[in-house]
Amino acid sequence: ENGTQRQIRRLVSRSDFIGNHVFKMPAIASDQLQPNDCVVMFTDGLFERQDPNGRYVGMGRLDKILAQTKSASAQELCVEILAGVEKCSPGHRVDDDTSILILKYLGPIEKSNALDPEAIDLVA
Repeated sequence: ENGTQRQIRRLVSRSDFIGNHVFKMPAIASDQLQPNDCVVMFTDGLFERQDPNGRYVGMGRLDKILAQTKSASAQELCVEILAGVEKCSPGHRVDDDTSILILKYLGPIEKSNALDPEAIDLVA
């Protein structure tokens, strides 16, 4: 986090869509994670929702929503992102899947506590 806003860095991936008969492994940008960093992955249904004027939420508005989130846990962060997108697109009929996966990096796990469920923050 940077002051009152989260710092957002995009890890852009390039791949074919799932189900393509000639699948190519995705090329994904990389970055060094620090303790408490979150990796947020989502489907296009999240940013392709439209506001009342027909404009898509888009990646720019999604970046702003992510930057303004305050939650610490992955589950609360997910709820906050969905609420921000809903606020941008009130009453939008959802006709595309909307999936979010949030991975929170808590820091290096020592071998002795690698199986400790308290060391991992998962959202179902």
